[in-house]
Amino acid sequence: MKFTKLMRGSSAMSLTAVLLSSLVPFSTVSASDDHGEAGGATTAAGPALPSFEAANDRFEVVGRVQSDALKIWLDDWATNAPVPGAKIALTIAGRKVVATAAADGTYNVPFPEADKAGNYPIGLNITGAGNPVLLGATLVVSDVAVHVDEKSGFPSMWLLGGGALALVVVGGGLVLMRRRRTAALASIGVLAGMSLVGLGVAPHPVIAGAGHDHGEEAAGPAGASPDQASRLGNGDLSAPKSMQRLIGLRTIVGATTNSTQTLTLNGIVIPDPNASGVVQSQIGGRVSGNLPALGDSVGRGQAMAMITPGFDPGARTALVADQGLLAQESALAQSRAARLSDNGGAAEIRVRLHAAQQRLARLERLEGVVPAREIEAATIEVRAIQAQIAADRAETQSTLNGLRARQAALTRLSSSSEIARAPVSGIVSAVSVSQGQVVASGETLFTIVNPSRLLVEAQANGSTAAGIGGQATARTADGRTMTLLRQGAGLSLINGSAPIRFLIELSDGLRAGEPVTVFAGSSVPNSGIAVPRLAVARGANGQAIVFVKKSAETFAPVAVVVTDLDADRVLVTSGLSAGQRIVVAGSPLLAQVR
Repeated sequence: MKFTKLMRGSSAMSLTAVLLSSLVPFSTVSASDDHGEAGGATTAAGPALPSFEAANDRFEVVGRVQSDALKIWLDDWATNAPVPGAKIALTIAGRKVVATAAADGTYNVPFPEADKAGNYPIGLNITGAGNPVLLGATLVVSDVAVHVDEKSGFPSMWLLGGGALALVVVGGGLVLMRRRRTAALASIGVLAGMSLVGLGVAPHPVIAGAGHDHGEEAAGPAGASPDQASRLGNGDLSAPKSMQRLIGLRTIVGATTNSTQTLTLNGIVIPDPNASGVVQSQIGGRVSGNLPALGDSVGRGQAMAMITPGFDPGARTALVADQGLLAQESALAQSRAARLSDNGGAAEIRVRLHAAQQRLARLERLEGVVPAREIEAATIEVRAIQAQIAADRAETQSTLNGLRARQAALTRLSSSSEIARAPVSGIVSAVSVSQGQVVASGETLFTIVNPSRLLVEAQANGSTAAGIGGQATARTADGRTMTLLRQGAGLSLINGSAPIRFLIELSDGLRAGEPVTVFAGSSVPNSGIAVPRLAVARGANGQAIVFVKKSAETFAPVAVVVTDLDADRVLVTSGLSAGQRIVVAGSPLLAQVR
């Protein structure tokens, strides 16, 4: 008996569970593109938020309803740059209100009419950013936007009614089970299940995902998220203002530029030969001293290394023999110099001088008796002999000094070291030696470069080298640019090309040996619309494209033909026309929108 009651109780509990579980499958349905394996939760696409646009040749305004407020973006029409610090007074359907500036650079105004469908004329009075500007627009709030919350989810009163019916059925079933009326219980269960099924299959909202919206109130691309860009059916892009602010999107107004065709040359950064140098050994030997490190700054004349000479036995023997011979010659020269200094000259000259002095003395005693010219001639003879003696002394002293200098040089060569000094001021860019290394005469020990005086050497075709103008630009591999001034071109061809050298106006951050691309103007005329290099993106097929701004939040990709203009710009020769607003910052990100 107890077992039978237990079974009946279990049946009642099972029936209750089945009835309650029948409520679950009939919730709101959301369709998406994924009809395969179960994945993450899908998000239903709703209708686009109500918005308006207004523009003139100075400003571009976009307003969008968010909850019960109207968010406004105010940008410069030509550059798409935000305009902060302005004062915006609005007239919304006759109601006047002043927008409040937000921290993110936007402006907000209350919009309690957000839950009322209709067309709302809007007037904007913009001040505080130059001359006042008046703009007008119409904000359309549709029924779809107003009642979107009412159409989503399962009706709560249906859930309440179904739950109440389930409780009634379960309670009745328990009472009948106590009276052992199993048949009646089964009938009530069947009726309850059919009632709940009827509730489940009754008409209820179905939210269609992207690509499955078949109703008249289809959500546009912006309906998925007001902050995400999307690709429109005609290939254009819809980029909300919030997204434009996030990526820093900027534009310019295209204008025709008359220029010349640009030659693109391969170049390399080299040191200025007048501001760079090498440190080499003159005698060769073993390196020692306080060697500078790579990247150290050195001044002209600064000691950089000491080279102690080393000789083989044969060279040392020859050096000793030379030193001995010089010592003998020096001793003889010193003896002769001492003899000339002590005795007044050589013996023969001394005899001549003594006789000439006696004759002059005798003639001077007979002055007035002998002719004056004889006395004058004797005086001249004495002075000539004295001059000859002085010349002999000077020659002997000069010979002695030369011998002493040679002895000192041999002494330094055999015992002293050479000090290698910096020929210029700059940065040590190469160190080729280390402590104790033996180097040969003429070997390079260090390389010094002045980073503020660098050149660019490029190779140009011999026929076009003469037509390159005096000014050019260059671009490094990482996008840095510089201005160049032509220094000169070589007359000798190297592998069929003429070398051309340019001075770099500002060479900060460059390194000798760094490859660059040189953009030099020629004499061939060319015209087009100049845009920054970053404005050109690549389409899915690899073709060069730029984005043209058609409206505040709509951009069109345009295939273009470009040619180099300089290191920072390219020239669009086909695809654009003057007056179009061209995206110059943010193009690579727009190109990624699929």
